[in-house]
Amino acid sequence: MRPLAKQDALQWLVLRGQPTEPIRANGTYGTRLAATASVGDHLAGRSYPFARGLADWLSRTQPEEAVVLVAEYGIWASSENPRLYDLLLRASGHAASTVDQHPALLFHKNERDDLVTLIQLALISGWGIVAAADHYLGFTLDHDGHFCFLDDHQAGLDEAVRIVS
Repeated sequence: MRPLAKQDALQWLVLRGQPTEPIRANGTYGTRLAATASVGDHLAGRSYPFARGLADWLSRTQPEEAVVLVAEYGIWASSENPRLYDLLLRASGHAASTVDQHPALLFHKNERDDLVTLIQLALISGWGIVAAADHYLGFTLDHDGHFCFLDDHQAGLDEAVRIVS
């Protein structure tokens, strides 16, 4: 896992044709299929299984790396614990940092547990994120719990929607 400055994360996403902020698209997004889903109120107590399922879905094509950009934060400040982000970075051997300083993390394919942890942190903090693994697979989550999944295959979208339903 490597912390990224916002500009570096945006460049990584743009080079792969991924959105750079949470979106809501049904049908298509560019040349890819898109489907939306909402977590709603059934997330309580289930953030880890959701995060694990989302990380598995994002990693199913065995990409070498994935990026998660925290694009929206501070909106639900009462549900955020910035110390957890700092602890995640420190646990991986990085210097202390904040979401402001390094709002994105680059994950290698063998860092699935760290990817799950960041997705879970975003879910419980009310953060909007963009998560992408390659040129066609990714998802966004806005601060209100609305997902937009991007994939080249309808079966992949159906699987993603099932994870959060």
